This record gives sequence, structure tokens and C-alpha cells, in this order.
Amino acid sequence: MTFRQIVLITVIYTFTLQLNAQRINASFVIDSVNREFIVSKPTGAAPAGGYPIVMVLHGSTGTGEKFYNISGWKELGEKEKIITIYPTSLSFCVIGELGFKVNETKWNNGNLQDVKCPNLNQNFKDDVKFLKKVIDTVQKTFTINPKMIFLTGFSNGSIMCNKMSIEASDIFAAIASCGGTLNSLDSAKPKRYIPVWQTLGTEDEHLYPINNGHGIPFNDSLKQFVPLFARPFLGAYNLDTTYTVVKNSNVYTFAYSKTKSPAQKNYFYYSCMKGLEHEYPNGVNYVVSAPIIFWEFFKQAVATTPTANIILSNIVPKVYPNP
Repeated sequence: MTFRQIVLITVIYTFTLQLNAQRINASFVIDSVNREFIVSKPTGAAPAGGYPIVMVLHGSTGTGEKFYNISGWKELGEKEKIITIYPTSLSFCVIGELGFKVNETKWNNGNLQDVKCPNLNQNFKDDVKFLKKVIDTVQKTFTINPKMIFLTGFSNGSIMCNKMSIEASDIFAAIASCGGTLNSLDSAKPKRYIPVWQTLGTEDEHLYPINNGHGIPFNDSLKQFVPLFARPFLGAYNLDTTYTVVKNSNVYTFAYSKTKSPAQKNYFYYSCMKGLEHEYPNGVNYVVSAPIIFWEFFKQAVATTPTANIILSNIVPKVYPNP
């Protein structure tokens, strides 16, 4: 028996001992480093077809623990019978927003490589490999619906989601995230085309350099900004630049569903949320709950509907009152 098999069996055994617990703290060694993640399993029996999975990726300086507590996904997971997963990234020396060296958690994607401390030999690990192994471990432990594995994240975690949409689209059925982009270092042809939804707050301070030190306006002038943000995805996902606009009082969505190949059926949404700062909207810090609208998007992404337009008509973001 190989060392890798022993580690996997140990992890599965640890899970088995805790199957009655809603929260499961798990870890394994991969690439000579101990990696940690939290699993939230809803109470009761698995739904018909197995549990869906939603993996949630924290942003820079964050942890799986933080997003387990604040994202709103474990609560929705209990209600909708979803297993939710909260991995933690490793810490690295980076050049922070004030221009000084800091150590903070970041996923290994193009953004980390852009800001890593110069002239310092850091042992970067393959987070695509790590996140795939987390999914594989959970699939080997619980009854999972392999057609309903989804990914969401925030900020640097959103950038990692977008990287995973390229490098792990054979695993995830759809991806939706907040406050990030597709970094040019991560841009390539995906393994397969899947639905992707990217969202951004109009008052996200990361946008200030784009609009003379201000957020972006919540009106039709978004048409001069959003196509620029969407362009990397359109190239990677072989989508035409034409779009449909759907909006309500809080969310303005650009829907790209015209593919350059008749065989494709994927689509890409880019939404701007009015007044939202650099936060993952959870229904408490903002009137829209990302878990609620993303879950509807995820369910319809795997529904047997013939066109993206039908899905779009059903997932127009709705406003939910604060709990």
C-alpha cells in the first residue's frame, strides 16, 4: 500500500467517525504540506441522487473557518440538503495594498504571482490539485451527486474560482463568485465549457483606479465597464461579445450566451450589484444573498432546459429581505 493510499484511508476513516456531526474538521498531507478544510453536512438522509456539493473559497487574509461562519452557505446547505466545503489556502509573502511586504493567505493563482514578494524563494503549492483532492475525498466519503458539484468564492477566492473554471471544469458543473476576475496568467482553453456567473459591487474599492478614484455607476453607463471585465472570459469560453441586459433595482446583469461554435451550450453572466463594497453578499451585509441566487443558478445550470435564455429568464437576481 502506498503512502498516498494510507493518507486517503486515514482521512476517510476520520470522516466516518464523525458522520453524525454537522461540522467536520478535516485535513490531509499533500505535496508534503498539511492542508485543512471544513465540511458541513446537513442533518438527515441524503437526497435522491446524492448530496450536491458547493465548495466555498475565502479571499485574501481569510480562512475556511471565516467563510464557514459568514458566507451563509452552511445555513442554506442545511435547508437545501447540500454538503458545503470550506478549504483554507496557504500563507505567502506578498506586496500588500500599501506597498509593504505582508504575509497573508492567498490561493495560488495569477493574482498571487502578480503580487508575490520579489527575490524571495517561496514554496508555492498546486491549489488546483489540492481542491480536486478535497472533492475526491468528500465523494469517497459521502453519497454525492457527481452532476451537482459547484464552486463559489470571494476576491482572491473568486480569482481561484475562475482559474478552476479553466483547469477543473471537468469536475464542477457551474461556478459563481464575487469580487474577482479571470487573471491573464490563468486564462486558457477550459477542459470543457460550463456556465459561469461573475459578480461585482459598484462600490468595490478595487475598482477605484478604473474610474478616477470612484466606484462605477449603477446605470446604463455600465456598458462601458462590464464588457472590459468580461473580455477574458469571452475569449477563454469562446463566446461572442453580444449580450442581453437584465436588471432590477439592485442588480444589473450582462448575459453572454451566443457561442462561436454550434456545439457549445455554455453561457457567462456578469452582474453588478448596486452599492456593494468589497464583500461576499450574504443577505445580512447586503440585501441580496449570494448563496440564494447562486444556488438557483447552480440548479438551473444542470436542469434539462434547451437554451441558456430559458435559464436566464428564471434566475434574474431577486432581492431578499435581511434575516
